[in-house]
Amino acid sequence: MNNPPSSSSRREIGGALLTLVTAMLALPAVQPHLAAAEGPRVVLTQTNPNGPARFKDRIDQRITCDFRDEPFYAVIDALRRSVGVNIVIMPTIRASAVTLRCKDARAEDVFLWMAQLVDAQIDVRDDAVLFASRNVEDHLHLKLYDLSRWDDDDRIAFIALATEILKRNRGLDDLILQVSGHSLMAQLTLPHHERLASLWAACRTSEDTGIAPPDWVTRVRATLAKEIAVDFRDRGLREALDLIGEASGLTMVIHPQVVAEVTTSFTVQLDAIPTKDVLASICRQADISYRMQRESLFFCPQGTPPAAERLAVYRLENGKEERQTDEAILMLAKHAQYRDLPREQRPFLGQWKDVLVAAGDEEFHLALATTMRRIRSDPAAAGRE
Repeated sequence: MNNPPSSSSRREIGGALLTLVTAMLALPAVQPHLAAAEGPRVVLTQTNPNGPARFKDRIDQRITCDFRDEPFYAVIDALRRSVGVNIVIMPTIRASAVTLRCKDARAEDVFLWMAQLVDAQIDVRDDAVLFASRNVEDHLHLKLYDLSRWDDDDRIAFIALATEILKRNRGLDDLILQVSGHSLMAQLTLPHHERLASLWAACRTSEDTGIAPPDWVTRVRATLAKEIAVDFRDRGLREALDLIGEASGLTMVIHPQVVAEVTTSFTVQLDAIPTKDVLASICRQADISYRMQRESLFFCPQGTPPAAERLAVYRLENGKEERQTDEAILMLAKHAQYRDLPREQRPFLGQWKDVLVAAGDEEFHLALATTMRRIRSDPAAAGRE
């Protein structure tokens, strides 16, 4: 079932191992709270006073950084020294200057934002953070998923659902899924295994994971509703968003294409206006959009598909399955933000037994959760629209 790696794959793996050995040799035994005096600076703002001994503790540390057109590798080195983790960079990564400003952000989230700025993905494993190109086909892992508690029809339906969801991920051209007895054998990259494991666990327990959003989503939405005062004239997009971020406390991550293409100057003089209304005005003028993502706002060109969508399960109450599913699909079809996207970029909805499985960005999950709550409180609401 495993094909021998190509010569280019062997070179890529060899380069990654060399990078890892270099990073391990350079990693200091005691990490400073501030990066080197020259170059990009990273400040640890929240950490274990006795020193984070475990890898998970290190990537959970809070950091503050302000990178402006800094070389990618210089930023990575500053993060490595301050956070105290090994970082592996695949040779296929196209290094470029990066700009990122954040305050009290989780180190793992900062790594994710950095990956987006160079069109890469991260894989956190083996006590290291791996930066890989989005179409990397190496590092496949074989795992088994127990399907013994389901009958044949349910197993077939689950595999079909898993296939649809996994094919949505960039960088996965060929699925390696095979049934062996009452188990599912899957040979995938670790990020894809994480998604499959999440789906598998949700379908086994049928727990309702979609109605209540993650804590960080609640915090970001509350901040967007907070009123702020802003007063600036003839500022570029990056400066304008920096000033709004300072006033609101939000972290702004800007897609490189937006930085390159938006040349409009912005003048905003507003007092006691909700943050989301200020951002809506900026986005209209610049013809861009933003979405909530990992305790931040990610600004991108209109129609950009989510870089990281959330998978959630919505429990369907007995006797209402068809109405709830129809209402959810109707909501999706009417949602202007998704209607014009290609089919493969739209949020996903699929039913398995008595649960509705959904994959999409946080705005989509918010709309879907609102719809499901409304139907549960008023069953006659389904189908009225």
